[in-house]
Amino acid sequence: IAQAGAIAPLVTLVQSGTDGQKEQAAATLGNLAAYVENQVLIAQAGAIAPLVTLVQSGTDGQKEQAAKALRRLAMNAENKVVIAQAGAIAPLVTLLQSGTAGQKEQAAGALGNLALNAENQVSIAQAGAIALLVTLVQSGTDGQKEYAAGALANLAINAEYQVLIARAGAISPLVTLVQSGTDGQKEQAAGALRRLAMIAENKVLIAQAGAIAPLATLVQSGTDGQKELAAATLWNLAANAENKVLIAQAGAISPLVTLVQSGTDGQKEQAAGALRRLAMIAENKVLIAQAGAIAPLVTLVQSGTAGQKERAAGALWNLAANAEYQVLIAQAGAIAPLVTLVQSGTDGQKEQAAAALRNLAINAENQVLIAQAGAIAPLVTLVQSGTAGQKEYAADALRNLACNDENEVLIVQAGAIAPLVTLVQSGTDGQKEYAADALANLAINAENEVLIVQAGAIAPLVTLVQSGTDGQKEQAAGTLGNLAGNDENKVLIAQAGAIAPLVTLVQSGTAGQKEHAAGALRNLAFKNAENQVLIAQA
Repeated sequence: IAQAGAIAPLVTLVQSGTDGQKEQAAATLGNLAAYVENQVLIAQAGAIAPLVTLVQSGTDGQKEQAAKALRRLAMNAENKVVIAQAGAIAPLVTLLQSGTAGQKEQAAGALGNLALNAENQVSIAQAGAIALLVTLVQSGTDGQKEYAAGALANLAINAEYQVLIARAGAISPLVTLVQSGTDGQKEQAAGALRRLAMIAENKVLIAQAGAIAPLATLVQSGTDGQKELAAATLWNLAANAENKVLIAQAGAISPLVTLVQSGTDGQKEQAAGALRRLAMIAENKVLIAQAGAIAPLVTLVQSGTAGQKERAAGALWNLAANAEYQVLIAQAGAIAPLVTLVQSGTDGQKEQAAAALRNLAINAENQVLIAQAGAIAPLVTLVQSGTAGQKEYAADALRNLACNDENEVLIVQAGAIAPLVTLVQSGTDGQKEYAADALANLAINAENEVLIVQAGAIAPLVTLVQSGTDGQKEQAAGTLGNLAGNDENKVLIAQAGAIAPLVTLVQSGTAGQKEHAAGALRNLAFKNAENQVLIAQA
């Protein structure tokens, strides 16, 4: 029909035909607009302005058909802008309020598509659509509920509206749709809850409204779209500590693992993200591993999409806080692909993979395997020039790897000392603590004691002992203690003013601080008469 040249005369009828012609022409354009290319052609033919006029002041039939046509035309990004500029939003919101059943349905759908544009989100909300859409979700027809839930999902891309939509009472009826709606309603409602669950307050409200169990059901037995959106919603909800427990209790872990194994690409990514967060608590680590998650997560790290790799690496990071799983993850072949991500992944992949290697490197055998897989050089590169998170996790990974004597040598040969000292001087709190501890482990080696001091480590370590966080004080005291195994370093450490703050830690520090500070003072005093006097005087 479009190829036969029908679009232009149909637009003419919408503009200047009889009432019946206008309605039928609008309906025909709506049907033609189901085809993507026609959405462009219809807009180019000038249809949008007269369709908006029908929505404003046409007969009931014209309003419904014009709203339907605009709904389909608004699936095109450029058309979203043109439709809004033509003044469609206000009359569409009016239809939500006082239109016929069909008009309300089509208007909700049109506003939902328009709401994928950021400026339109603001215009739609300011026109008073949120409360009206919530009413449709609560008590509308099946079609109204589906389109209204979808519109709320798109409006909730805006963080401000995540709050307003919840306050308008949307959460409870959306949960009802997830529980007992049609397939389309379930999918749209899950999508809306996913977005609403991005803020802390709503995570609690959504769980209290009973959403977790039906979301777990969708993950298990929903359509493909429902599974993906439900997994994504659980991922967002699992940022809340109590929800981590509730999601596991609702039986979500096993079906999430199934999605990681055999879902679509989107399902795999969302499920891996959910498991990553769920694995932050000890009980869930066990349940996730028992459900068989480790092998498919490793597969995603090896050969998944960019998003899958990042989420799966993060899940392995959290699972690897468990000593038993450090072994199982390594046996499943995770180390080599994690090292590859550290070397050449995206920023997010590098950070998650470095964190996973950090936990895996708590295990002595893994320390050897990780070094053999070539991890040390790229970890040093991250310490040197990575993002804030990459620097922190890479420094901590090197700290754990440096518990192995051979690795101590390799880490220094890779040039780690200077960037670690830089982190101690000017890094974030976490970077300072982990870098200080990494230097402590490296300083067990006599040659490294000299190199670390030559890199300028003493002064910033003393600063940490004086005024750092509790963790920084403890680790810096331990590092100074190891450096003080060298006779020249004993003198330099004392000259840098370390003795007084070390004595303060012995007097009033935490248990760990007292232990490390006492060890440092012991080494400083060993065969050094001047330091013995200074320590006594302090």
